[in-house]
Amino acid sequence: MRRRATTTMWDPVFFRVRNRHVYVSATMTEKQKTHPIGPGIERPHQRWNYTVHILDGGFFGGSQAFLNANTVLPALVLSLGGPNWLIALMPVAMLVGLTIPPMFVAHRIDSLTRYRPLLLVTGVLQRLPYLIAGVILLYGSGSRGLMVSVVACAPFLAGLACGVGLTAWQQLLADTLPPKRRSSALAGRNLLAGMIGLGAGWVVTRTLAVHPGPRGYGLLHVYTFVVLCISYAFFAMVRELPHADRGKTTHRCLGDNIKSLPALLRGTPGLPLYLAITACTAGIFVVAPFLVVHVKQSLHKPDSWLGQMVMVQMAGSVVGNIWAAWLGDRRGGKAVLISSQAALILSILPVCIHPGDGTAFLAFFCFGVAYNTRHVGSMTLALDLAPRRQRATVLSCIGMVGLVSMLCASLAGTLLFGTAGSFFRPAVVAGGLAVLTALLLVRLREPRHGVDDGG
Repeated sequence: MRRRATTTMWDPVFFRVRNRHVYVSATMTEKQKTHPIGPGIERPHQRWNYTVHILDGGFFGGSQAFLNANTVLPALVLSLGGPNWLIALMPVAMLVGLTIPPMFVAHRIDSLTRYRPLLLVTGVLQRLPYLIAGVILLYGSGSRGLMVSVVACAPFLAGLACGVGLTAWQQLLADTLPPKRRSSALAGRNLLAGMIGLGAGWVVTRTLAVHPGPRGYGLLHVYTFVVLCISYAFFAMVRELPHADRGKTTHRCLGDNIKSLPALLRGTPGLPLYLAITACTAGIFVVAPFLVVHVKQSLHKPDSWLGQMVMVQMAGSVVGNIWAAWLGDRRGGKAVLISSQAALILSILPVCIHPGDGTAFLAFFCFGVAYNTRHVGSMTLALDLAPRRQRATVLSCIGMVGLVSMLCASLAGTLLFGTAGSFFRPAVVAGGLAVLTALLLVRLREPRHGVDDGG
């Protein structure tokens, strides 16, 4: 039975938000009254938002399969004559753009009362670069330099636009999903993306077989844009209510926010260790761009072969996300992240020992497991560790550490792979960082038991 809250002095759970009453349960426990989402507020539209978040993320992730950052984009840059350093950057191009803006806008995000309006604007800007790149590849002048620039800039600019609202989206996700359902929601997004990716792999194979060269890659950019528009339509359906405590944190400037970081890091249990773990998990990017280059060159495969590897990697992502959904909701993000490091090692070993068709399939399958479980585990841990107040600042700090680590990993991969194309050296470094990550995770205390489940 529900009742409408009254304004009596003894009723501490009543408040107004923009002339709208919030309804509370008459039988609410003290634990629920102190829930992080706000005093006495039940999570509205929980099932609706859970479903919509999965659909939005599933189509968003599925769109990226047409231009898979670990297979299609490195091979595209290679076919256009791009340098090794640019090939190494392709798996992290979007992530680099994604993690630059958050630190500079975190103080603004922390003061917002609603996140969805900002995200609707940045969502449009995030999708346009793929359409522009597709049109240029389809109808451009044919200049190789122009095409390489367009291919490299599209994911970076898309990530840059997305990065402006990244911490706002993370906060929206945290406020509309209970902690014990975040892993399954994130995994569900990736699972749907993997299923779409299986079909995308077939599309990549057929498109590059019928339209080899820039025209085929231009069509893949257009397909990406269309699926991203479907994702945007689902995101627009998210139902958000203003938070009771939003806007109360601070109205500080960028300088003050940066000065508060040392105290914030010291005062958040487990965060310094998690930052070290974040840096080490970037080891996957030491080998990510060169795995496909090494196997493709060793086996002398055509471009259309990339579609098969996309499908194999997507199959791995499906399995990995089912595993992450089950394990993450029960044990938390720490266990998921440990399993991702084990899968990464399994993706490296086969092609180091004996490159072949069978080992290539095994390697890309395990890489799909590793890449997606890493994402679910990292995001779950970050949301569980970050305090409610200044959450955007903490998340942007984690993202900044991840950015520097990814760039260092890409540079290390470029230097280790070298002009001779030796895959063994980057594989050893990535494997060593995976082992180190697992050892650090053993020391990290799982934060899940200290987080309320949201009732």
